[in-house]
Amino acid sequence: SLFCASLIATPNESIKVAVSSNFQSTFEQLKEEFEQRSKIKIVAIYGSTNKHYTQILNGAPYHAFFAADQKTVQKLINKGIAKAENQSTYAIGQIAFWYPHHGRKSVSELAKYIGEIKRFAIANPELAPYGDAAKHYLLKVGLWSSYKDRLVQGTNIAQAFHFIRSGAANAGIVALAQLKSLNIPTEQYWIVPKELYPPIIQDRVTLRPDKRLKQFLNFMQSQYTRATMLKAGYQVPMQADKPNG
Repeated sequence: SLFCASLIATPNESIKVAVSSNFQSTFEQLKEEFEQRSKIKIVAIYGSTNKHYTQILNGAPYHAFFAADQKTVQKLINKGIAKAENQSTYAIGQIAFWYPHHGRKSVSELAKYIGEIKRFAIANPELAPYGDAAKHYLLKVGLWSSYKDRLVQGTNIAQAFHFIRSGAANAGIVALAQLKSLNIPTEQYWIVPKELYPPIIQDRVTLRPDKRLKQFLNFMQSQYTRATMLKAGYQVPMQADKPNG
């Protein structure tokens, strides 16, 4: 079949990786380091996990997929597009409440300032794992009904971040990694306690096995990568629980 034929990469073809937008700045840093060390070119395509999923179903020639959740990778495995042994968790994401002009440090203060927050940005909970986590959090603390009518929803977490940064929204819930990557002052945001939303377990999976991709995936488990990701605001599993494909 055409699909099987596409599994064999030509040697001069660059490695194409679909990457969830929350992981963009961290992935760029890791990609650059790997390319310098290995002279292997990685082409990253950033976007929402849901959009990448649709592209992969439609035959997009990605070698690997770094998703913002587990269930999307699981769906690809269930459809026979990826293999379970090529799936592993690479990061656990965290969310933060960002209020650029009035950083707040507690849920009670978040409730107190509802009146002055006219537009509140989150990623679309139906499409984006970080948006789903934001909704869970707001429901858990009893604020969803107060905020839902003033929501500005991004198709992915990058767009939600942009809404706040550009002033289109006063505040919102974004990925901690986005704030850290731009050195946003810590007094502008607070990290949402992990027990207030389901864990954002981010899995990756190989779609087109390739020796150069395997080198990259091994690099993704290095001490350098681990330190970079921890600094970027992710929790990192001790090691991938399955061998790389």
